[in-house]
Amino acid sequence: MQNPRPVYCSPLLRPTPTTIPPGLREWLGGFLAGPPRGPRLRHNRVCLFALGRIGDFILTLGALRLLIREFGPDNCVLVVPAGLVPIVRGEFPSTRYIPLLHDASGLVKEMLPAWWRERPKFSPDHFEYRICLSHQRGLYYELALSWIDAEKDVRLLPETYPTVPTEGLSTELLAHWRVAETVLRRKVSREEILPRFDSITPANDGRLLVYPLSLDPSRSISIGHVTEVLQQWRRRSAAPIVFGAGPPEQFELERYANAARQAGLDNVTVELPAGIGGLLAHLARAGAVLAADSGAAHIAAALDKPLVLLMDTPIYGYANPWQRSTRQQAFLNTVPLGAVAAALPAL
Repeated sequence: MQNPRPVYCSPLLRPTPTTIPPGLREWLGGFLAGPPRGPRLRHNRVCLFALGRIGDFILTLGALRLLIREFGPDNCVLVVPAGLVPIVRGEFPSTRYIPLLHDASGLVKEMLPAWWRERPKFSPDHFEYRICLSHQRGLYYELALSWIDAEKDVRLLPETYPTVPTEGLSTELLAHWRVAETVLRRKVSREEILPRFDSITPANDGRLLVYPLSLDPSRSISIGHVTEVLQQWRRRSAAPIVFGAGPPEQFELERYANAARQAGLDNVTVELPAGIGGLLAHLARAGAVLAADSGAAHIAAALDKPLVLLMDTPIYGYANPWQRSTRQQAFLNTVPLGAVAAALPAL
Protein backbone atom coordinates (compact mmCIF):
# COMPACT_ATOMS: atom_id res chain seq x y z
CA MET A 1 0.00 0.00 0.00
CA GLN A 2 1.22 3.48 -0.90
CA ASN A 3 2.15 5.58 2.12
CA PRO A 4 -0.64 8.05 2.95
CA ARG A 5 0.29 11.70 2.50
CA PRO A 6 -1.65 14.84 3.42
CA VAL A 7 -3.87 16.18 0.63
CA TYR A 8 -5.33 19.69 0.85
CA CYS A 9 -7.63 20.17 -2.12
CA SER A 10 -8.40 23.86 -1.64
CA PRO A 11 -5.61 26.25 -2.67
CA LEU A 12 -6.77 28.57 0.14
CA LEU A 13 -5.59 26.17 2.85
CA ARG A 14 -2.05 25.19 3.67
CA PRO A 15 -0.78 22.14 5.60
CA THR A 16 0.05 22.67 9.25
CA PRO A 17 3.84 22.87 9.65
CA THR A 18 5.43 19.85 11.33
CA THR A 19 8.78 19.26 12.98
CA ILE A 20 8.77 15.52 12.18
CA PRO A 21 11.40 14.62 9.56
CA PRO A 22 9.70 13.65 6.27
CA GLY A 23 11.37 10.24 6.15
CA LEU A 24 10.18 9.30 9.64
CA ARG A 25 6.72 10.67 8.93
CA GLU A 26 6.38 8.59 5.78
CA TRP A 27 7.67 5.43 7.47
CA LEU A 28 5.25 5.80 10.36
CA GLY A 29 2.44 6.67 7.96
CA GLY A 30 3.08 3.46 6.05
CA PHE A 31 3.22 1.45 9.27
CA LEU A 32 -0.12 2.82 10.49
CA ALA A 33 -1.94 2.50 7.16
CA GLY A 34 -4.23 -0.24 5.95
CA PRO A 35 -7.36 -2.03 7.19
CA PRO A 36 -7.13 -4.13 10.34
CA ARG A 37 -6.65 -7.86 9.98
CA GLY A 38 -9.38 -10.37 10.61
CA PRO A 39 -12.49 -11.73 8.92
CA ARG A 40 -15.01 -9.29 7.50
CA LEU A 41 -18.30 -10.20 9.13
CA ARG A 42 -20.44 -7.51 7.47
CA HIS A 43 -20.61 -6.55 3.80
CA ASN A 44 -22.02 -3.10 3.23
CA ARG A 45 -22.55 -0.99 0.15
CA VAL A 46 -21.28 2.42 1.26
CA CYS A 47 -18.99 3.96 3.85
CA LEU A 48 -19.47 7.75 4.03
CA PHE A 49 -16.42 9.49 5.51
CA ALA A 50 -17.24 12.93 6.97
CA LEU A 51 -14.68 13.92 9.59
CA GLY A 52 -14.11 17.58 10.44
CA ARG A 53 -14.96 20.39 12.80
CA ILE A 54 -18.55 21.43 13.49
CA GLY A 55 -18.82 23.69 10.47
CA ASP A 56 -17.20 21.12 8.18
CA PHE A 57 -19.69 18.47 9.25
CA ILE A 58 -22.71 20.76 8.94
CA LEU A 59 -21.71 21.39 5.32
CA THR A 60 -21.93 17.64 4.60
CA LEU A 61 -25.52 17.23 5.85
CA GLY A 62 -27.16 17.67 2.45
CA ALA A 63 -24.81 15.28 0.67
CA LEU A 64 -25.06 12.71 3.44
CA ARG A 65 -28.86 12.89 3.45
CA LEU A 66 -28.99 12.50 -0.34
CA LEU A 67 -26.60 9.54 -0.49
CA ILE A 68 -28.25 7.76 2.43
CA ARG A 69 -31.63 8.20 0.75
CA GLU A 70 -30.30 6.85 -2.57
CA PHE A 71 -28.48 3.82 -1.15
CA GLY A 72 -30.79 3.18 1.79
CA PRO A 73 -30.04 3.81 5.49
CA ASP A 74 -29.37 0.12 6.14
CA ASN A 75 -26.75 -0.01 3.39
CA CYS A 76 -24.68 2.92 4.63
CA VAL A 77 -22.20 3.41 7.47
CA LEU A 78 -21.09 6.89 8.52
CA VAL A 79 -17.61 7.79 9.80
CA VAL A 80 -18.19 10.92 11.88
CA PRO A 81 -16.55 13.06 14.59
CA ALA A 82 -17.22 11.57 18.01
CA GLY A 83 -18.24 14.94 19.45
CA LEU A 84 -21.01 15.36 16.88
CA VAL A 85 -22.77 12.04 17.44
CA PRO A 86 -25.90 13.83 18.79
CA ILE A 87 -26.35 15.45 15.38
CA VAL A 88 -25.89 12.10 13.62
CA ARG A 89 -28.44 10.39 15.86
CA GLY A 90 -30.94 13.18 15.31
CA GLU A 91 -30.55 13.53 11.55
CA PHE A 92 -29.79 9.93 10.53
CA PRO A 93 -31.38 7.74 13.22
CA SER A 94 -31.55 4.60 11.07
CA THR A 95 -27.95 4.66 9.85
CA ARG A 96 -25.06 2.98 11.64
CA TYR A 97 -22.08 5.19 12.42
CA ILE A 98 -18.46 4.81 13.53
CA PRO A 99 -17.27 7.72 15.71
CA LEU A 100 -13.64 8.82 15.45
CA LEU A 101 -11.51 11.61 16.84
CA HIS A 102 -12.25 14.64 14.70
CA ASP A 103 -8.51 15.29 14.27
CA ALA A 104 -5.06 14.14 15.36
CA SER A 105 -1.95 16.10 14.47
CA GLY A 106 0.86 14.54 16.51
CA LEU A 107 2.11 11.14 15.41
CA VAL A 108 3.28 9.82 18.76
CA LYS A 109 0.79 11.45 21.15
CA GLU A 110 -2.33 11.31 18.97
CA MET A 111 -2.06 9.20 15.81
CA LEU A 112 -0.47 6.14 17.39
CA PRO A 113 -3.14 5.99 20.15
CA ALA A 114 -5.83 6.56 17.49
CA TRP A 115 -4.42 3.71 15.39
CA TRP A 116 -4.51 1.44 18.43
CA ARG A 117 -7.95 2.53 19.61
CA GLU A 118 -9.89 3.55 16.48
CA ARG A 119 -8.61 1.29 13.70
CA PRO A 120 -10.13 -1.92 15.15
CA LYS A 121 -13.60 -0.35 14.76
CA PHE A 122 -13.34 -1.11 11.03
CA SER A 123 -12.35 -4.76 11.43
CA PRO A 124 -15.79 -6.36 10.86
CA ASP A 125 -16.72 -4.36 7.74
CA HIS A 126 -16.12 -4.62 4.02
CA PHE A 127 -17.60 -1.98 1.70
CA GLU A 128 -18.34 -1.66 -1.97
CA TYR A 129 -17.79 2.11 -1.89
CA ARG A 130 -15.66 4.37 0.30
CA ILE A 131 -16.93 7.92 -0.30
CA CYS A 132 -14.94 10.80 1.18
CA LEU A 133 -16.61 14.14 1.97
CA SER A 134 -13.52 15.49 3.76
CA HIS A 135 -11.57 17.35 1.11
CA GLN A 136 -8.80 18.86 3.27
CA ARG A 137 -7.04 15.78 4.58
CA GLY A 138 -4.08 15.81 6.88
CA LEU A 139 -2.15 12.61 7.52
CA TYR A 140 -4.62 11.40 10.16
CA TYR A 141 -7.56 11.65 7.73
CA GLU A 142 -5.65 9.80 5.03
CA LEU A 143 -4.72 7.10 7.54
CA ALA A 144 -8.31 6.76 8.74
CA LEU A 145 -9.50 6.39 5.15
CA SER A 146 -6.93 3.62 4.62
CA TRP A 147 -8.42 1.68 7.54
CA ILE A 148 -11.69 1.27 5.62
CA ASP A 149 -11.70 -1.93 3.55
CA ALA A 150 -13.46 -1.00 0.30
CA GLU A 151 -13.46 -2.03 -3.36
CA LYS A 152 -14.01 1.43 -4.86
CA ASP A 153 -12.79 4.79 -3.63
CA VAL A 154 -14.40 8.16 -4.38
CA ARG A 155 -12.56 11.27 -3.23
CA LEU A 156 -11.55 14.61 -4.68
CA LEU A 157 -7.98 15.67 -5.37
CA PRO A 158 -6.61 19.19 -5.91
CA GLU A 159 -7.08 18.83 -9.68
CA THR A 160 -10.76 17.81 -9.32
CA TYR A 161 -11.73 20.16 -6.48
CA PRO A 162 -13.84 23.20 -7.52
CA THR A 163 -11.86 26.31 -6.63
CA VAL A 164 -14.33 29.09 -7.56
CA PRO A 165 -17.53 29.61 -5.51
CA THR A 166 -20.67 29.87 -7.65
CA GLU A 167 -24.46 29.87 -7.31
CA GLY A 168 -24.28 31.21 -3.77
CA LEU A 169 -22.35 28.15 -2.63
CA SER A 170 -18.88 27.85 -1.14
CA THR A 171 -16.26 25.64 -2.78
CA GLU A 172 -16.70 23.02 -0.05
CA LEU A 173 -20.41 22.70 -0.86
CA LEU A 174 -19.61 22.60 -4.56
CA ALA A 175 -17.14 19.80 -3.79
CA HIS A 176 -19.83 17.81 -1.95
CA TRP A 177 -22.10 18.39 -4.96
CA ARG A 178 -19.42 17.07 -7.32
CA VAL A 179 -18.87 13.94 -5.21
CA ALA A 180 -22.61 13.24 -5.06
CA GLU A 181 -22.98 13.53 -8.85
CA THR A 182 -19.92 11.35 -9.40
CA VAL A 183 -21.33 8.60 -7.20
CA LEU A 184 -24.94 8.79 -8.39
CA ARG A 185 -24.04 9.38 -12.05
CA ARG A 186 -26.81 11.94 -12.45
CA LYS A 187 -27.44 15.62 -12.01
CA VAL A 188 -28.09 16.69 -8.42
CA SER A 189 -30.12 19.81 -7.64
CA ARG A 190 -28.91 22.67 -5.49
CA GLU A 191 -31.69 22.03 -2.99
CA GLU A 192 -30.54 18.42 -2.55
CA ILE A 193 -27.03 19.48 -1.55
CA LEU A 194 -27.94 22.36 0.81
CA PRO A 195 -27.41 21.57 4.52
CA ARG A 196 -30.50 21.51 6.68
CA PHE A 197 -31.77 20.05 9.93
CA ASP A 198 -34.79 17.73 9.91
CA SER A 199 -34.70 16.96 13.64
CA ILE A 200 -34.80 20.58 14.88
CA THR A 201 -37.72 23.00 14.69
CA PRO A 202 -36.45 26.60 14.77
CA ALA A 203 -38.18 29.17 16.98
CA ASN A 204 -37.82 32.92 17.45
CA ASP A 205 -37.21 34.29 20.94
CA GLY A 206 -36.74 37.84 19.65
CA ARG A 207 -33.08 38.08 20.70
CA LEU A 208 -29.99 38.85 18.66
CA LEU A 209 -27.31 36.24 19.22
CA VAL A 210 -23.75 37.38 18.63
CA TYR A 211 -21.17 34.64 18.03
CA PRO A 212 -17.98 36.63 17.32
CA LEU A 213 -15.42 33.87 17.99
CA SER A 214 -14.05 31.16 15.74
CA LEU A 215 -11.88 28.15 16.56
CA ASP A 216 -9.39 29.80 14.24
CA PRO A 217 -8.67 33.15 15.98
CA SER A 218 -7.87 34.81 12.65
CA ARG A 219 -11.52 34.33 11.66
CA SER A 220 -12.97 35.97 14.80
CA ILE A 221 -14.61 39.39 14.54
CA SER A 222 -12.76 42.10 16.41
CA ILE A 223 -14.29 43.71 19.48
CA GLY A 224 -14.24 47.09 17.75
CA HIS A 225 -16.15 45.82 14.71
CA VAL A 226 -18.76 44.03 16.81
CA THR A 227 -19.32 47.04 19.05
CA GLU A 228 -19.74 49.47 16.16
CA VAL A 229 -22.18 47.20 14.34
CA LEU A 230 -24.27 46.78 17.50
CA GLN A 231 -24.28 50.53 18.22
CA GLN A 232 -25.68 51.27 14.79
CA TRP A 233 -28.19 48.42 15.02
CA ARG A 234 -29.38 49.59 18.44
CA ARG A 235 -30.73 52.77 16.84
CA ARG A 236 -33.38 50.58 15.18
CA SER A 237 -33.95 47.90 17.80
CA ALA A 238 -34.18 47.55 21.56
CA ALA A 239 -34.10 43.74 21.40
CA PRO A 240 -31.83 41.85 23.82
CA ILE A 241 -28.23 41.27 22.71
CA VAL A 242 -26.77 37.91 23.76
CA PHE A 243 -23.11 37.04 23.28
CA GLY A 244 -22.68 33.31 22.80
CA ALA A 245 -19.81 30.80 22.83
CA GLY A 246 -18.83 27.58 24.56
CA PRO A 247 -17.91 27.61 28.27
CA PRO A 248 -14.13 27.63 27.59
CA GLU A 249 -14.52 31.01 25.82
CA GLN A 250 -16.23 32.74 28.76
CA PHE A 251 -13.34 35.10 29.58
CA GLU A 252 -12.93 36.25 25.99
CA LEU A 253 -16.68 36.62 25.52
CA GLU A 254 -17.00 38.77 28.64
CA ARG A 255 -14.51 41.16 27.04
CA TYR A 256 -16.88 41.63 24.10
CA ALA A 257 -19.89 42.11 26.36
CA ASN A 258 -18.10 44.61 28.61
CA ALA A 259 -16.94 46.60 25.57
CA ALA A 260 -20.54 46.76 24.35
CA ARG A 261 -21.78 47.96 27.74
CA GLN A 262 -19.02 50.57 27.97
CA ALA A 263 -20.10 51.85 24.56
CA GLY A 264 -23.55 52.56 26.00
CA LEU A 265 -25.40 49.42 24.89
CA ASP A 266 -27.94 48.07 27.35
CA ASN A 267 -29.73 44.71 27.67
CA VAL A 268 -26.47 42.85 26.95
CA THR A 269 -25.83 39.39 28.40
CA VAL A 270 -23.50 36.42 27.96
CA GLU A 271 -24.69 32.81 27.57
CA LEU A 272 -22.48 29.74 27.33
CA PRO A 273 -24.37 26.73 25.94
CA ALA A 274 -22.61 23.48 26.79
CA GLY A 275 -21.99 20.75 24.23
CA ILE A 276 -23.27 20.43 20.71
CA GLY A 277 -26.84 19.94 21.92
CA GLY A 278 -26.74 23.19 23.86
CA LEU A 279 -25.27 25.04 20.89
CA LEU A 280 -27.95 23.75 18.51
CA ALA A 281 -30.77 24.67 20.89
CA HIS A 282 -29.30 28.13 21.54
CA LEU A 283 -29.11 28.97 17.85
CA ALA A 284 -32.46 27.38 17.02
CA ARG A 285 -34.24 29.77 19.42
CA ALA A 286 -32.54 32.93 18.14
CA GLY A 287 -34.37 35.76 16.46
CA ALA A 288 -31.27 36.57 14.41
CA VAL A 289 -27.55 35.82 14.46
CA LEU A 290 -24.43 37.94 13.93
CA ALA A 291 -21.44 35.62 13.57
CA ALA A 292 -17.88 35.12 12.50
CA ASP A 293 -16.90 32.42 10.02
CA SER A 294 -17.50 29.57 12.47
CA GLY A 295 -19.53 26.49 13.26
CA ALA A 296 -22.25 28.73 14.73
CA ALA A 297 -22.63 30.49 11.39
CA HIS A 298 -23.02 27.19 9.53
CA ILE A 299 -25.61 25.96 12.03
CA ALA A 300 -27.57 29.21 11.75
CA ALA A 301 -27.56 29.00 7.96
CA ALA A 302 -28.66 25.34 8.00
CA LEU A 303 -31.54 26.40 10.28
CA ASP A 304 -32.37 29.18 7.77
CA LYS A 305 -31.99 31.81 10.47
CA PRO A 306 -31.62 35.51 9.67
CA LEU A 307 -27.81 35.50 9.67
CA VAL A 308 -25.28 38.23 9.10
CA LEU A 309 -21.80 36.83 8.60
CA LEU A 310 -18.73 39.04 8.88
CA MET A 311 -15.52 37.48 7.62
CA ASP A 312 -12.01 38.13 6.35
CA THR A 313 -10.79 37.86 2.76
CA PRO A 314 -8.08 35.12 2.79
CA ILE A 315 -10.54 32.22 2.89
CA TYR A 316 -13.63 33.96 1.49
CA GLY A 317 -15.49 31.42 -0.65
CA TYR A 318 -13.91 28.30 0.87
CA ALA A 319 -16.47 27.21 3.51
CA ASN A 320 -18.45 30.45 3.66
CA PRO A 321 -20.47 32.20 2.47
CA TRP A 322 -23.42 30.07 1.42
CA GLN A 323 -27.17 30.59 1.62
CA ARG A 324 -30.24 28.53 2.27
CA SER A 325 -32.21 31.67 1.43
CA THR A 326 -31.90 35.45 1.28
CA ARG A 327 -32.17 35.47 5.08
CA GLN A 328 -28.41 34.85 5.15
CA GLN A 329 -26.09 37.68 4.15
CA ALA A 330 -22.28 37.79 4.20
CA PHE A 331 -19.92 40.74 4.32
CA LEU A 332 -16.19 41.16 4.20
CA ASN A 333 -14.82 43.01 7.21
CA THR A 334 -13.58 45.76 4.90
CA VAL A 335 -17.08 47.03 4.04
CA PRO A 336 -18.68 49.99 5.87
CA LEU A 337 -20.06 48.59 9.12
CA GLY A 338 -23.26 50.54 8.66
CA ALA A 339 -24.15 48.16 5.83
CA VAL A 340 -23.59 45.20 8.16
CA ALA A 341 -25.81 46.74 10.84
CA ALA A 342 -28.51 47.53 8.30
CA ALA A 343 -28.64 43.87 7.23
CA LEU A 344 -29.60 42.77 10.75
CA PRO A 345 -33.38 42.61 11.31
CA ALA A 346 -34.86 45.01 13.86
CA LEU A 347 -36.46 42.18 15.90
